[in-house]
Amino acid sequence: METHSIFTKTLSSLYQVRNSSTQTVYQALKGVSRMMLEQRIRYVIFEFGQTTFDMGNDLSKLTQLIARIGYKLRNLIKGGPIFPGGESAATAQFSMHICTPSQ
Repeated sequence: METHSIFTKTLSSLYQVRNSSTQTVYQALKGVSRMMLEQRIRYVIFEFGQTTFDMGNDLSKLTQLIARIGYKLRNLIKGGPIFPGGESAATAQFSMHICTPSQ
C-alpha cells in the first residue's frame, strides 16, 4: 500500500484545491477520512488560530473526528497545548498542529 504524506499550510487549502470551494478543517478531514482510516496518510499538519473559528470550525467536533479516524492530535511544538486559547476567536493563539496515526 502506498503511503501518502500531506503537508499543507492549512488542511482546508488542500481540500479547496480538490473541491474548488472553501472548506473548514473539519470538512477537509471528513473528505480524506477514508484514506486516514486506511492509514494511507502518514500525517496532517494544520494551523490553529482566530481564523479556525472564523471558518466555522467546532473544536470538539474536530477532536472527536480525529480520534474516531484513529489519529492522535498534538501541537507541533513539543509540550505546547492543543488549541491554545481555544475558548473563542478572541483568545485563540496561533499554533501548528499535527495528526498522526494512533498505532
